[in-house]
Amino acid sequence: MNIKQASIVTTIVMLLAVVFCATNSSAIPFDAIYTVGSNGSTTMQDTFSLNETPWLYLELPQTGQNITWSWWTGPDNDCSNNPLCFVSTGTNNDADGKIWLSLPDWDSIKDIGEWTIEANSTSPPCCLVEGTTSFKVSVPEPSTVLLLLTAGAGFVGLLSFRNKKQ
Repeated sequence: MNIKQASIVTTIVMLLAVVFCATNSSAIPFDAIYTVGSNGSTTMQDTFSLNETPWLYLELPQTGQNITWSWWTGPDNDCSNNPLCFVSTGTNNDADGKIWLSLPDWDSIKDIGEWTIEANSTSPPCCLVEGTTSFKVSVPEPSTVLLLLTAGAGFVGLLSFRNKKQ
């Protein structure tokens, strides 16, 4: 099965789960939904540099079998129809209801700016769980760049001064 076929099958399964859950009850929120710096971390992080990979941390309100997925939308919104911006765990029997998701192709689509993540999870037969979070990808702060430039200028000045003494 190729990526496109797998994506279509996953989408159909999710739509059926959403329809089933929506007819049985209304959506409830995740116990926790936010970004972290690594798989397994629960320390909230909402700003990342270009060389860091953001992870979505989710706590389900109930444990057991579920299907969880998320859509990541970048600053230029080019992810709306991009399969690289979609993550699914498939079937998950996590005993503690904690899930970490990250885009497998983050390095090829990362971009500076504000990102939004919409996540959903189904826990048959009762409910649809949903939530939204956001994070920012930024370049180093101007003060950090200024400090590096000042240190570099001081070093060049010191070398120049030593060369004049000799």
